Amino acid sequence: MLAVLAALSLAASAAAAPAAPLQLREVQSLAAPEGVAPLVEPLGVAADALGDVWATDAAAHRLVRWDAHGAWLGEWGALGSDANQFRRPTAVVRLGSLGVAILDVENRRVVTYDLLGRLTDLVVDLEAADLESVVGRIAPVALAADRGGALAVADGDRDRVLTFDFAGHFQRVLGGYGVGAGAFHGLEALA
Repeated sequence: MLAVLAALSLAASAAAAPAAPLQLREVQSLAAPEGVAPLVEPLGVAADALGDVWATDAAAHRLVRWDAHGAWLGEWGALGSDANQFRRPTAVVRLGSLGVAILDVENRRVVTYDLLGRLTDLVVDLEAADLESVVGRIAPVALAADRGGALAVADGDRDRVLTFDFAGHFQRVLGGYGVGAGAFHGLEALA
């Protein structure tokens, strides 16, 4: 079961201390319907432009989706490297108003799905020879996107962030290993 903790409340009363801690409360639980395997290793969760909730299940090599009211909309994927197959999908991010992007770690790629759950594109191929000739081998660990659909991929082995435009064209490298300004050490996530 995937619990969506979407509401923060300041449970401070007049008699409470001035700096009351934030408290999370569960507002909705999402689960696969009977007859569908439960989530084994959910690693990424995102809401799309319609409010549908998408989650990756890395161990089961799949992508799942619920509508804004918690009704099950389906699942996609299986173990593999072909279209609609994954090898440890981890991050899922909203891709502007068009859909979502999924980081498929072991296939070293970013794929996109539209708002109806259809695979639309292999937007970034992290194994592409032209990309590797410029930046070397990439070991993706995280994914982020801006409102316009530009993507950022964290490279855990080299402690750097690679940026791509909305069409998946490589833009530049940010950071690198180190402890000084503009450097990363142990890069594992993006937001």
